[in-house]
Amino acid sequence: MILQLDRFQHLLDSIYNFVFAGKISGNAASGRDRSNGFVNHVSYWASLNSLSQAFGIGFGYVRSTDFFSTIIVNNGLIGFLIFTWFVLRNLWLKISVPLLSVCYKLGLALVYIIMMASVPEFAYPSLWIYIALGFVIKHVSEKQNALELSNS
Repeated sequence: MILQLDRFQHLLDSIYNFVFAGKISGNAASGRDRSNGFVNHVSYWASLNSLSQAFGIGFGYVRSTDFFSTIIVNNGLIGFLIFTWFVLRNLWLKISVPLLSVCYKLGLALVYIIMMASVPEFAYPSLWIYIALGFVIKHVSEKQNALELSNS
């Protein structure tokens, strides 16, 4: 009820602009810093020789606020593709419960996208937990199916 009062509308608008609109539009300093870091790192990667573009300059030399530009510079295109394959191959896990399978796969894709676009430390631990969760779900659903088949 309080949020609907006109008296608080300016407060809600300023919070919304500070948290969302300013960052998305690039008006906030943090949004500009993030986009500049991304552009600088990708431009640096593009200026490297073909061997360094393929394999990177070495793990840990560059750190950005997004995982994509960090991994592309440090590990190159090959490292990025191997990492992406390692994560996204779990989209083909055979989870026998259809709704659970769809939810897991959508969640995995979202965690991957969040990690590529956001601060890696935010999404990196949850990515490994989420990958492991897929195998746990698969194992439990296989056991449950086997139990149901043996009971019938």
